[in-house]
Amino acid sequence: MPQAQPALRDIFEAMEKLSAGLSFTIQRVAAKKGWASKPYSVMLAPSPERTIIVVSTSVALPLFRSAAIMPHYEPENGQAWQFQVRRTDGVVRESWAGGLMLTKSGGSYEILYGAIALTDESLDMMLDDLGVP
Repeated sequence: MPQAQPALRDIFEAMEKLSAGLSFTIQRVAAKKGWASKPYSVMLAPSPERTIIVVSTSVALPLFRSAAIMPHYEPENGQAWQFQVRRTDGVVRESWAGGLMLTKSGGSYEILYGAIALTDESLDMMLDDLGVP
């Protein structure tokens, strides 16, 4: 059986690791606000001989709303992997409408928020904006 190309194998491994790490970070940042969050893992089969587990996370927002941060089911052209950010009431704001992006930068993969690497502070700002009615 053919193996996944090295570049694809790398992005699959990065998505497994970084989607789980993102979920833990979301849980930590949301907890500081007093908001509940919950991870959901999904098993994907990018090829017949390969399965990976990616993690989506939902966050309970004020006023009985919630938001989900979830990776797409496959990378875009094998180079980047999009995370959608959605609120249950359908509200979309510019600060998070573009979602997050897993991409290679400087030899390793990282999650970007816009054009910058995602940090606890930028995630905190994004969650604040998600929580505004």
